[in-house]
Amino acid sequence: MHARHLLLTLALLFVFVAAGAVLLRADESEESALIERIRQQLRIPASYTVKLGPAEKTAIPCLTKRTLEVSGGAKPRTETIYLSEDGRWLFWGRLYDLEAQPDPNRFKNIPVDGHPVRGAANAPVTVIEYSDFQCPFCERAYWTLKYKLLPRYPDQVRLIYKDFPLSQAHPWALKAAVGAQCAFAQGNDAFWKMHDLLFENQDEISPDNLAAKLAEFTAASSIAAAEFQQCYESEAALARVKAAIAEAESLGLTGTPAFVINGQLLSGAAPFSAFKALIDRELGADRAEVSSPRP
Repeated sequence: MHARHLLLTLALLFVFVAAGAVLLRADESEESALIERIRQQLRIPASYTVKLGPAEKTAIPCLTKRTLEVSGGAKPRTETIYLSEDGRWLFWGRLYDLEAQPDPNRFKNIPVDGHPVRGAANAPVTVIEYSDFQCPFCERAYWTLKYKLLPRYPDQVRLIYKDFPLSQAHPWALKAAVGAQCAFAQGNDAFWKMHDLLFENQDEISPDNLAAKLAEFTAASSIAAAEFQQCYESEAALARVKAAIAEAESLGLTGTPAFVINGQLLSGAAPFSAFKALIDRELGADRAEVSSPRP
């Protein structure tokens, strides 16, 4: 009798342990799927490690608070995010619908007139860049675009620049974008001189010295200082930047840099080979890769 009870107890124990293991695997699977959806929405590169901290209740019903740890770059970051209990909605400066199916045609017919442009005016391929002057990945893309992409396709590609400063993560990016727009008010060439100086000196810029750096870059670019300052203190340039941000968000963009190449999205600081593959497909060509002055 005792033996039968013992066998029954052991059998029940095995069932409970097995059931617990199944539940644990299910929870892990759901967590992995959630992390993957967050990675896609926030454009976090696949090479980066993403971890979520434990869920904490908030004052808002059905909304939990968690830490989001992203490592793999030069500076690992930990942010606070908010998630709906069903895992659908993410709030990180704005709400993201993790189950949304974006319009596949949203990248077609994006307006480009009146924006800074590099390359041939009638080029068959248009690259629209949404960028942030403080973003390290945008700085990396700068070298690829200026010293590899445009020299390789001098007559086939034109580059359109649009602002998308991520102010929550980059404290001086918005004001830098305003400064670049004020340079643009004095001409297309003036903009690109300021653009290049901002990216090439990114590591030396801080919120405290940005104004001084803009004055330095203005002088180096032969930009009229008085006109620049008047523009910088007005609302017009800021309105242009905010309009570009609103456009980027309406397209569903969440990170920088982001590129739209003849209506096709390419996210992140992609290597030259990724640009080349898309552009050559548009041109029906096959070109050899060229070297960049910076790795």
